[in-house]
Amino acid sequence: MRTLTEGKLITSAIVFYQLASGAAGRVPVPVSVLQQQADAIVVATISQLVDPKPALEIVQLQVQQILKGHITATNLSVQLMPSPTVYVKPGVLPASAVGQKGVWFLQLGIGGYQAMPFVNGVVTEHDFFFPNNDPPNLAAPIGTINQQLLMYVIRWYLSLANPSGSDDALLFNNTEADPQDALVVLNELISASSPAHHAVGLAASIQLGSDAAISALATELSSLGSNPKLFQILTAIGQNYKLDGSASITSLQQLIGPGIPGMDAAVAAALRKISTRQVAPLMAQLLSSPDTDAQRRAAAFFGYYSLFADKSGNIADANLTIGPFATADTRAYTPRSNSSLSAAQYAEFWKTWWFQNKSSLGFSAP
Repeated sequence: MRTLTEGKLITSAIVFYQLASGAAGRVPVPVSVLQQQADAIVVATISQLVDPKPALEIVQLQVQQILKGHITATNLSVQLMPSPTVYVKPGVLPASAVGQKGVWFLQLGIGGYQAMPFVNGVVTEHDFFFPNNDPPNLAAPIGTINQQLLMYVIRWYLSLANPSGSDDALLFNNTEADPQDALVVLNELISASSPAHHAVGLAASIQLGSDAAISALATELSSLGSNPKLFQILTAIGQNYKLDGSASITSLQQLIGPGIPGMDAAVAAALRKISTRQVAPLMAQLLSSPDTDAQRRAAAFFGYYSLFADKSGNIADANLTIGPFATADTRAYTPRSNSSLSAAQYAEFWKTWWFQNKSSLGFSAP
């Protein structure tokens, strides 16, 4: 049971998510889903826009690569059918789209092939293909079809000089939908020289549960504070980090204490989701964090832990019962949103409590 206000990190992430997906009538469709629905997938260049109209546009595509389907022609006529509230009129694509190469998902309809947009809801000119600006000497992606498609998504993202929050959300939507294949190809993004792209690659891997990405992050903490995508890393750690166990605890421990705003709070949120007694010593460390959100999260953990830990310091989540360490004071110092106690007061109480009880709980670490 959560007993504390989640703080600015969680609130900001929720607002961002609402803006990025769904609140404006747009829900991203991952390439792994499009791949299953498409009759054909091609890498092609727009050679001509034919008879542009608000409700229908036909584009001529020059096909360079076929990823799926039985297409024999090198020139294809493809229909674009936007939603009634499409933002761009007249026509769907601007004249500047001619000559643009990209990845297209196609379905066979009554009038021939139709382009499948990668959002449901309001469709814009940007939603019919993933642009691709690979130089001619760059080899095409390899692997399963989903790995190839994810690599094209990553290459699209890498081509953006300053990716926006909605660009980040589109990338994450695709990697989260296909974690196994995403973890195979994300090194392409992690190895980017741009700090922003590199950070988003780490964030995408972390939210898929990669301890290796956490460890890599720990080696570059000195430069992380100035990274423009720090928020995405904090969100990945605090909300979406999925692994559960001692390896994750060891990885997260490396991130405590460097003074990066929001990091200690994100680590505390991640540790709280790992239901083992081994997180207690790390939570004790976080009681001394300069971050008041981290202090409150750590105090909330100890409120829960003291209530349900048995005499050996273990918690059986499947059968919670009040344990021998629960007292009126431990209940009183469990953070609540309407409490007048400060984060520092909570932290001081639990520091004393930990010092007095850690041996009885079976811990020797501070």
